Amino acid sequence: MLANELLAAGAFTRICWRMGTKGPLDGEFTALRVRSAERRTKGMPPGDEEWLLIEREKTDEFKYYLSSLSARSTLTSLVRLAKMRWHVERDYQDMKQELGFDRYEGRSWGGLHRHLAMVALMHAFIALHMEAFSPSRLAEEVDLERVS
Repeated sequence: MLANELLAAGAFTRICWRMGTKGPLDGEFTALRVRSAERRTKGMPPGDEEWLLIEREKTDEFKYYLSSLSARSTLTSLVRLAKMRWHVERDYQDMKQELGFDRYEGRSWGGLHRHLAMVALMHAFIALHMEAFSPSRLAEEVDLERVS
């Protein structure tokens, strides 16, 4: 398997994609340029080169990501973008459960588009409001007023 060969060759690098509440979030990654064979199965020439990002998990299994980012992209930027997916999926789930993102029952594309735009706008407003009035932020402001 390709990932095992790369691991044996020492091609994996430890990358920290962000700081979490309990410390750095990091893992072992490698990336290489590949061409998808999907078009070849249909009798066409292979597609353009893409990044194949491989993550080594703690269980010695591998996760794979395909990316169409520029060939000049760094391994760190590939990892950070791949790991952003969790936030996007979490936001999508919140919008479905809390704000009715998936409850549109109209009949027109324009109506659906407005519904989705309004739900996304509400989600952004609520997130900003929660950040502005979070207990930790309010406590910081009270402490700053005492120092002044």
